[in-house]
Amino acid sequence: KKMLCSGCGSLLTIDPNTKICCCEYCGSVYSADNDISNDADFTINAGTLRAYCGQSPVVIVPSGVLKIGEACFRGMSFIASVMLPEGLREIGMDAFEGCTRLKEILLPEGLLYIGGKAFKGTGIQTLRIPKSVHFIGDGAFQECIELTSASLPALDRIQLKRTFKLC
Repeated sequence: KKMLCSGCGSLLTIDPNTKICCCEYCGSVYSADNDISNDADFTINAGTLRAYCGQSPVVIVPSGVLKIGEACFRGMSFIASVMLPEGLREIGMDAFEGCTRLKEILLPEGLLYIGGKAFKGTGIQTLRIPKSVHFIGDGAFQECIELTSASLPALDRIQLKRTFKLC
């Protein structure tokens, strides 16, 4: 199986026996198993998820991840559902921007920060912002045209700037 490395654009060949490939240029690790994501699909540094290298439409972020890094999943339109771990504290700017097929994501209690444009242009249909959230960045959910329901229990202490623009 051949594919392009999302880290550097190199052509990769997945080993048919191990179903895993490591990019020799940038070190990204890929799995040919498209059923669910696994730890080999992620680049994690000091608790921050920096990159997703898998191809699964169902992403299960490993426990121990405290932050989803900036633009980590940006433009990955094949992603339909993301399961975030308990203990996640921050979702970085542009983290899921352009994940047009992303319909389902449960934001865990304990989440403190949602970066600007974090979910811009996703297919999220319903949304519940946990009470623990203290900051929502500019345009975090803008252009989520399929969004039909949003619950924001902490609205009294959060300033919203273009958060739901063009929804």
